[in-house]
Amino acid sequence: MGSVALRNLAEQDYEVTGTTRRTAAAGDSLFLDLSLALEDWPELPLVNAAMICTAATRINECEGDPNGTIVVPIASAGWQ
Repeated sequence: MGSVALRNLAEQDYEVTGTTRRTAAAGDSLFLDLSLALEDWPELPLVNAAMICTAATRINECEGDPNGTIVVPIASAGWQ
């Protein structure tokens, strides 16, 4: 969902930055793992709006760690 939204907004000439939690980030994506402590996050660009799309998509991961996969740690990172 996030990659489709990113591509669609870019096609409409919006300035966009994508993120990924994969360490082998492809293209211009910025590495960002929401499970990390805020002090371990990279410096994020200033934005007018942010859309965060995140999910645990592996059923065995959800079943094995229901408490860890139900919570998405969203915190203010200086966005205004």
